Amino acid sequence: MSDETTPQHCLCASPFRVAVVVKHYGLNRSQPILLLLDFLQRKGWLVTLVLQNAGEIPRRVRDNVRVIAIPESYFGKAWEALALRATLFDLAIAFDPHGFSVARKYVRAKALIYYSLELYMTAFNPSSYPDTLAQFERRHINSIAGLIIQSAERRKIFAAEYGLNDGIPTFVLPVCAKPTGRVDSPRALGPKGPRRMIHLGGITAEQGIPRFCEVMNRVHGWELVVHGHSFGATMFKLKNRLDGFYAGYYRNTRLTESYFETPDQAEQVCADMDVGLAWFEGGLSPNFDTAALSSGKIATYLKLGLPLIVNRVGSFVDVLESAGCAVALSAPEELPNALKHIEENYRQMSEAAIHLFSTTYDFSNYENDLAAFLGRAVYRTVSEKTPERVAEA
Repeated sequence: MSDETTPQHCLCASPFRVAVVVKHYGLNRSQPILLLLDFLQRKGWLVTLVLQNAGEIPRRVRDNVRVIAIPESYFGKAWEALALRATLFDLAIAFDPHGFSVARKYVRAKALIYYSLELYMTAFNPSSYPDTLAQFERRHINSIAGLIIQSAERRKIFAAEYGLNDGIPTFVLPVCAKPTGRVDSPRALGPKGPRRMIHLGGITAEQGIPRFCEVMNRVHGWELVVHGHSFGATMFKLKNRLDGFYAGYYRNTRLTESYFETPDQAEQVCADMDVGLAWFEGGLSPNFDTAALSSGKIATYLKLGLPLIVNRVGSFVDVLESAGCAVALSAPEELPNALKHIEENYRQMSEAAIHLFSTTYDFSNYENDLAAFLGRAVYRTVSEKTPERVAEA
C-alpha cells in the first residue's frame, strides 16, 4: 500500500490538527473525500475542512469538523485567509490541482499531502485545467511531503507529467467503499424477464452510453438501466430516443428520472441489479484508461457482488478480468456474448467480485497503513528535540 516500510510507532500523542482542502469538487458525492474525513474523525484528529465551490456539505461531516468556506470574492478571501493563517496545522491534505493551489496560498501546515483523484494533464484537460494552474502546480509539486494516488500505474503517469521527484513518498489507495452493507455471499442471477445491467454515473458519449443503447436493441432478456446525471447533448438524445419524438428508437434501455446524491444512495440503486457496467471509451485519456482502481462505481458494484462489464484496456483487464469478476470487451458490440458468459458463470463471478472487494476495494484494509503514512509525513517535519510528539497511534 505504501512505498516504504511502515513503522509501528510514529504518530503524535496529542491529536493532529489537520486541514482537508477541497475546491471545485462535489463533496457530497465523493466517496474518497467522505471516507477520508470519517477516518480522520475516528482517529480523534482535529479536522478543519477548507472549501471553495465544493457543493453541499453532508450533515454528518458538518457536525463533526470545523468548516471554513473561502468565497470567490476578494474581500471574502482576505477575511477567511486571516482565520486560516491563525492556525498552524500539523498536516494539510489537498485534493487535486485546485485544492493544492488553495492549500499553498492559504493554509499554514508543517506537512502538505497531495491527494490525486483525477489525472489532470495539459493535453487532456484544457477547460478545467488552465495554464496558470498547471504552471503553479509544477512549480510547487516537489514541496509536498507525500502523494496519495490510486495505483502505481497512475503514480508513474503523474510523476512524468508533473516532474515529481522519485523520493516523494507515495501511498497507493484505490477508490474504495466502506465495508458496511457489503454482500458476503455470492448473489443468484435474477429470473429472466428482464435481468438488469446498471450504468451508474455520468451520462456521456465518453462512457459509451449511446453505443450500448444501440446494442441493447439486439439483447433479449436484459435491460440497461441508465442512472446518472448529465445535462448535455447525450442526455437530450437519449431521452428523445426513449420517450420523445423518436420514442422506441432505443429498446431494452431505461433512463431513471433521478440521480444519486450520495454514495449510500448509489448503493441502494445498485442493490437490485444483476450486472454493473463500467465502461470508458478507450484512448480518451490516461485518466480514463487507468480507472480500474479509481472509479467509485466499480467499488460499489464489487461491494454488492455484481459481475462487471468493462473495457479491454490496461488495468481493467489486469485487475478486474484477471480476478474472474469481469468480462472485458473490445467494443460494445461484444455485449451479447459477454452477458451469455455471465449468465453461465454468475455465481462464480459474483463470488470473485466479493473477494476482490474484500482484498482491494475495502477502505478498512488501508486504515492502519494510511495513519502511519500521514504520521510519518508530520514526523519528518518535527525536530529531533521534541520526541514527545511521537507516540503510538
